[in-house]
Amino acid sequence: GGGAFCQGASIYINWLLDRPMLAATHINMKELAMIKEAASFFAPAYKNHHLVIYTDNQCTAHIVNNGYSKNRLAASIMKDIAIIGLQNNCRITCKFIPGTLNEIPDALSRLHAMGQCST
Repeated sequence: GGGAFCQGASIYINWLLDRPMLAATHINMKELAMIKEAASFFAPAYKNHHLVIYTDNQCTAHIVNNGYSKNRLAASIMKDIAIIGLQNNCRITCKFIPGTLNEIPDALSRLHAMGQCST
């Protein structure tokens, strides 16, 4: 799964259920797709501002900050991120952080795993 968190709000994606076409893709594509999901969800709150999305995936941060990729799927996702930025007059960039500092999104990404949620 994938997760994102910002100022008390969070989103969760179960790849198999919510985005089955991405379920079998490389982790870098899933991470990039999660950036798109986060941008789509959080960018409206950052209209006319700079939205910095933290990620523990260096490849994803590099692709987003360069604005392109030679990979077709990554390029398509980047196009969507650019459109989200344009629609919200919002500059979207990524900053790499170590996984140990990415605790909440990492926990959200495992919500589908047994034992991660209490009832």
